[in-house]
Amino acid sequence: MKRTSNYSRFVALLSLLTSTFGVVMLYLYNSPSWIPAGICYMTIASFMLTGLKPLSISLREQHIPNYIYLIIGIVLSFCYFLLSMYGLIVFIDLLPLADKSFSFYPVIAFSFVLLSVCIGIFQEN
Repeated sequence: MKRTSNYSRFVALLSLLTSTFGVVMLYLYNSPSWIPAGICYMTIASFMLTGLKPLSISLREQHIPNYIYLIIGIVLSFCYFLLSMYGLIVFIDLLPLADKSFSFYPVIAFSFVLLSVCIGIFQEN
């Protein structure tokens, strides 16, 4: 059976790049929050590569209720969205531009795209 995803692969790659940049910058700024951000990043990256089947199968085998799966999905999606937005904002901040106010509307538009990826990761087909 062919596995399909509820999100664009190109947009998922962009969100992966911004979140990678976010984790690296958290690490370089010596922030202790890079550890949970890195765990969230690794978990989401593995979901993007393998899908959600291994997680749902392992939760069913251990008789963990479905609401735990829902809570895990919500927390990971929210953390991944925040991490992607942080990476995007830090990247825009590091650009050598005199006036960064023109980037406000593109950042808002791209944030909706990142949000759609974060929601689409945990949608089952």
